[in-house]
Amino acid sequence: MASIKYKPGFKRGGYIALMSALIMSTILVGIVFIQSLGVFTTRFEILNEEYKLSSVARAQSCAHYALLVYTEHTNLFDECVIDIIEDNEDGYVEIYTNGLYQHLYSSLKTTVHPQTLQFMRLEEI
Repeated sequence: MASIKYKPGFKRGGYIALMSALIMSTILVGIVFIQSLGVFTTRFEILNEEYKLSSVARAQSCAHYALLVYTEHTNLFDECVIDIIEDNEDGYVEIYTNGLYQHLYSSLKTTVHPQTLQFMRLEEI
């Protein structure tokens, strides 16, 4: 069996193995960090989507309340923000409402038939 002989004064102290281990561990730590950051931001996106659904639901409830105000001329709640109740050129009533939940804001335009009081169109603006 052949043996490897080193020159006198030339020592290999494991420098290449140490640098290889450092590079590989840095790459693995980077991959783990990027993956955990992706999961972290995804959770906040899901939470913002839930908040947006809640703000749209509040704006829709304000549209229903605006219809009540339009029909009975009462003012029961101070929480709903009803911007405008106006008649459009087609003979329908347009109601503009706002809903705020956490830090998300929704604004809805609702079109109502004046005789039947049915919602014809509900769109976010």
